[in-house]
Amino acid sequence: MWKIMEELLEERHVKVSQVAKATGVNLSTFTDWKTGRCHPKIEKMQKIADYFGVSVEYITTGKDKQFSDESAELAAKIRRVPELQDALSTLIKLPEEDRQLIYTLIKKLNR
Repeated sequence: MWKIMEELLEERHVKVSQVAKATGVNLSTFTDWKTGRCHPKIEKMQKIADYFGVSVEYITTGKDKQFSDESAELAAKIRRVPELQDALSTLIKLPEEDRQLIYTLIKKLNR
């Protein structure tokens, strides 16, 4: 799993500390993940996957990237704008139920 994480970090030109800060996942969790001491819980993995614009399955197996390169490019653009990065960081930290409510609202506003 860590190999995939390293590839994502390199592809997106970000550091683990940036991912930790944006997702609210402790840096020590990444260290434990890297050393194989433990694996992140699904909620944390989902936050990391959302940050990179990939599926949890992709992070864990390297298969089923699920999201297009366009999504990854969009995620990269968001990370370059501090205000958008702050908003995304806040969104990622919300419980899944709250995120779904926000997604639904955004879809309705875009109609």
